Amino acid sequence: MKNQTKTVSIVIIGIIYLIAILLGYFVFITLNKGLHELVALFFADVVAKVVVWGFGLFYKNVSVYDPYWSVAPPVMFSVWAFYKSAFTLPVVLLLIAVWYWGIV
Repeated sequence: MKNQTKTVSIVIIGIIYLIAILLGYFVFITLNKGLHELVALFFADVVAKVVVWGFGLFYKNVSVYDPYWSVAPPVMFSVWAFYKSAFTLPVVLLLIAVWYWGIV
């Protein structure tokens, strides 16, 4: 029973972060048409943070927000790299390092 509860919790957190990433990406794409890409990325990050924070309030659990610091940097850096088509060796190596840091 305890494993099932943990699995459900992980799925819920995954869904919350998926919602945050999708909304953040939508904000980035929308604002990027008129703003510099880093400004658009900043606002996308703010929206994603508010979504995750809001779900933390809803569930009365501040731990919902804890993984954000490991999830956001690899996702945001990847969005920027894809947007800029910046796949030089240094960028790819940094992407690998950031994703490794975020996963481990």
